[in-house]
Amino acid sequence: MKGAVIHGVLLAVMLVYGYRTWTRDKTVGPNLGSVVLWDRSEDDLVSIEYTSEKKAVKLERRGQGDQAYWWGTDTTTEKKPKPPEPKKPDPGAGSGSAGS
Repeated sequence: MKGAVIHGVLLAVMLVYGYRTWTRDKTVGPNLGSVVLWDRSEDDLVSIEYTSEKKAVKLERRGQGDQAYWWGTDTTTEKKPKPPEPKKPDPGAGSGSAGS
Protein backbone atom coordinates (compact mmCIF):
# COMPACT_ATOMS: atom_id res chain seq x y z
CA MET A 1 0.00 0.00 0.00
CA LYS A 2 2.87 2.35 0.83
CA GLY A 3 4.39 1.85 -2.64
CA ALA A 4 1.10 2.74 -4.34
CA VAL A 5 0.87 6.01 -2.38
CA ILE A 6 4.43 6.95 -3.33
CA HIS A 7 3.76 6.22 -7.00
CA GLY A 8 0.50 8.19 -6.82
CA VAL A 9 2.31 11.23 -5.42
CA LEU A 10 5.02 10.96 -8.08
CA LEU A 11 2.35 10.71 -10.78
CA ALA A 12 0.60 13.84 -9.49
CA VAL A 13 3.88 15.80 -9.41
CA MET A 14 4.74 14.73 -12.95
CA LEU A 15 1.25 15.63 -14.21
CA VAL A 16 1.58 19.15 -12.76
CA TYR A 17 5.08 19.53 -14.23
CA GLY A 18 3.89 18.27 -17.63
CA TYR A 19 0.94 20.68 -17.62
CA ARG A 20 3.20 23.64 -16.77
CA THR A 21 5.62 22.66 -19.54
CA TRP A 22 2.84 22.20 -22.09
CA THR A 23 1.20 25.56 -21.32
CA ARG A 24 4.35 27.69 -20.89
CA ASP A 25 4.87 30.97 -22.74
CA LYS A 26 6.61 29.96 -25.97
CA THR A 27 7.18 33.51 -27.20
CA VAL A 28 10.16 33.96 -24.87
CA GLY A 29 13.26 32.47 -26.45
CA PRO A 30 16.05 30.82 -24.50
CA ASN A 31 18.82 33.12 -23.30
CA LEU A 32 21.96 31.70 -24.89
CA GLY A 33 25.21 33.36 -23.93
CA SER A 34 28.17 34.11 -26.14
CA VAL A 35 31.62 32.97 -25.08
CA VAL A 36 34.76 33.78 -27.06
CA LEU A 37 37.42 31.09 -26.73
CA TRP A 38 39.91 32.36 -29.31
CA ASP A 39 39.77 35.83 -30.85
CA ARG A 40 42.73 35.46 -33.20
CA SER A 41 43.12 33.86 -36.60
CA GLU A 42 43.71 30.14 -37.04
CA ASP A 43 47.22 30.87 -38.33
CA ASP A 44 48.24 32.18 -34.88
CA LEU A 45 47.65 28.76 -33.33
CA VAL A 46 50.67 26.46 -33.74
CA SER A 47 49.82 23.47 -31.54
CA ILE A 48 47.63 22.23 -28.71
CA GLU A 49 48.88 19.64 -26.25
CA TYR A 50 47.26 17.77 -23.36
CA THR A 51 49.50 15.68 -21.12
CA SER A 52 48.51 13.49 -18.20
CA GLU A 53 50.23 10.72 -16.28
CA LYS A 54 49.19 8.00 -18.73
CA LYS A 55 48.32 9.84 -21.95
CA ALA A 56 49.58 12.64 -24.17
CA VAL A 57 47.50 14.11 -27.01
CA LYS A 58 48.98 16.70 -29.37
CA LEU A 59 47.48 18.59 -32.31
CA GLU A 60 49.92 20.54 -34.41
CA ARG A 61 49.62 22.58 -37.57
CA ARG A 62 51.78 21.41 -40.45
CA GLY A 63 52.30 22.87 -43.90
CA GLN A 64 52.10 26.45 -45.16
CA GLY A 65 49.29 28.64 -46.51
CA ASP A 66 46.55 26.77 -48.38
CA GLN A 67 48.42 23.48 -47.93
CA ALA A 68 48.27 23.67 -44.11
CA TYR A 69 46.62 20.84 -42.20
CA TRP A 70 46.27 19.63 -38.61
CA TRP A 71 48.20 16.55 -37.48
CA GLY A 72 47.26 14.71 -34.31
CA THR A 73 49.26 12.29 -32.19
CA ASP A 74 48.01 10.19 -29.31
CA THR A 75 50.56 8.55 -27.02
CA THR A 76 49.73 6.18 -24.18
CA THR A 77 52.38 5.54 -21.54
CA GLU A 78 52.21 2.35 -19.53
CA LYS A 79 54.54 1.94 -16.59
CA LYS A 80 55.52 -1.66 -16.06
CA PRO A 81 56.72 -2.79 -12.63
CA LYS A 82 60.36 -3.72 -12.32
CA PRO A 83 60.93 -7.48 -12.29
CA PRO A 84 62.31 -8.82 -9.02
CA GLU A 85 66.06 -9.25 -8.90
CA PRO A 86 67.19 -12.89 -9.17
CA LYS A 87 68.39 -14.35 -5.89
CA LYS A 88 72.10 -14.82 -5.53
CA PRO A 89 73.09 -18.42 -4.74
CA ASP A 90 74.37 -19.05 -1.21
CA PRO A 91 78.12 -19.73 -1.22
CA GLY A 92 77.79 -22.78 1.08
CA ALA A 93 74.81 -24.39 -0.65
CA GLY A 94 75.46 -27.15 -3.17
CA SER A 95 79.13 -27.64 -2.30
CA GLY A 96 78.72 -31.07 -0.71
CA SER A 97 79.53 -34.33 -2.39
CA ALA A 98 76.78 -36.60 -3.64
CA GLY A 99 78.19 -39.80 -2.19
CA SER A 100 78.73 -38.90 1.43
